[in-house]
Amino acid sequence: MGQIGEVLIKMGNNITEIGLFITPFSFISYLFLSYVQYIWKKIHYTNAVKSIWYLAVGIGEVTGDGRFYLLVVLMIFMDCVDSFVEFLEERREKKEKKR
Repeated sequence: MGQIGEVLIKMGNNITEIGLFITPFSFISYLFLSYVQYIWKKIHYTNAVKSIWYLAVGIGEVTGDGRFYLLVVLMIFMDCVDSFVEFLEERREKKEKKR
């Protein structure tokens, strides 16, 4: 039974390492897709991605893993981009109502 636990812990650590490795790529993709979704007037699927990031940070906080600090900093920038896109959408809606 102890060996199964060790294997699960190693697998969890490996998955975490992979996740932290792809974080910068995910962040850049998030910024790009936010802008593309605004231009195409599509549903913001990036909100689902952000919810996964929030879940990862929550799990990192519960487990006491300090490596998730990078995610917190990047999420601040993600929220900044979301706020800017919301501003642009409100501005576009206001212009459309004036017509």
